[in-house]
Amino acid sequence: MRLNDKLGNLMELAADGDFPPTDQAIAVKNMLFGLIDAELARWKSVQDNDLPAFNRLVRELGVDVVRVKRE
Repeated sequence: MRLNDKLGNLMELAADGDFPPTDQAIAVKNMLFGLIDAELARWKSVQDNDLPAFNRLVRELGVDVVRVKRE
């Protein structure tokens, strides 16, 4: 979420005025795109590997995934 916020703020600043974005703004955009792509790849790995393994373990152990603590 924070990376998206940074990218949104950068785009808002770059769009202000009647001139093209600075070289620095383009460099920061490219850096943020790279960081966002890395996070998306990590999320895909969790979805493809960790989540199925977790679900298998839960099924094997027969435990409740969500429990409500009653007072």
